[in-house]
Amino acid sequence: RQFANNIHVTCPATMCVTVPLLLAPGLAPNACAFMGVFCSMIVLSQQFHAWSHMKKSQLPEIVVALQDLGVLLSRKGHGAHHRPPF
Repeated sequence: RQFANNIHVTCPATMCVTVPLLLAPGLAPNACAFMGVFCSMIVLSQQFHAWSHMKKSQLPEIVVALQDLGVLLSRKGHGAHHRPPF
């Protein structure tokens, strides 16, 4: 699926929380940065999950590198949760 089709489900939920918080007066810059990164990762987790189902030959080089480094979940790592006892 395309990127937008993967993330559209999580965007409204995170926006309902993030936008009011970021517009709240007096919110500390650290709290704004945390909320921005946290909600972005929630949204992007859908795409990370999609990439974990794809073959390396289908992925952008940067994604393969991040999966190899353990930053993103690899196909092999994701497959482990489909086997018992999970």
